[in-house]
Amino acid sequence: MKSKIKNPFLIAAISLTLSAPSAFAANSTWDGSEADANWSTALNWSAGAPGATTGTTSADIATFNTAIANTWGSTALIPIIVDANRNISGLNFNLAADAYFIGSTAGNPLLLSSGGEMQRNTGITGTSINQTINAPLVIQGANGTYSINNKGANSGVGSGILTIGGSISGGAAGATVLNLGGTNTQGNIITGVISNGSATTLAVAKAGVGTWALSNTSNSYSGDTT
Repeated sequence: MKSKIKNPFLIAAISLTLSAPSAFAANSTWDGSEADANWSTALNWSAGAPGATTGTTSADIATFNTAIANTWGSTALIPIIVDANRNISGLNFNLAADAYFIGSTAGNPLLLSSGGEMQRNTGITGTSINQTINAPLVIQGANGTYSINNKGANSGVGSGILTIGGSISGGAAGATVLNLGGTNTQGNIITGVISNGSATTLAVAKAGVGTWALSNTSNSYSGDTT
């Protein structure tokens, strides 16, 4: 005898449950425990790989707050490898964060959600620990904005600089703004080319007492430097 399901709403509910997509990772902390240096490897993170590979408005924050494991991210030749279309909002270095290298200048870019922030925090426990972002950075959204700040100490515990070795550009039409700030005066530096990219203009705005150098002689952004 064939059974009959008399409730069509139950059928619809079962169908929706079975077809529902798995959730994206949210904020997550790197531990580098796996056998590769890939950002996309979920088990390299506390809660799966942060960010998304579709869209440009991810609110996820990637945190680095431990010593380097398995040499992943230890040098420019052994960086943490950024996968294609990786979109994040924030990237934090905090607590026992080591001298990480993120991405490579010729590799995939990090797509930065408008309104996000990349920062060295005040709570870093090491001394003279420098972090380097070599992945190209693309600021997303029409009239997108993004902030890069070093809030660490100028000497002793918590000291160290941020180096941005990858290029920085806008990802959509409009007046994109790159904000540079923080309190660290040790010589934070952007060695990559800053350009408009797909933005109509890109401006650089410096605030606070921190020091930043824009060292690339091929910078071509057309917005103001303030």
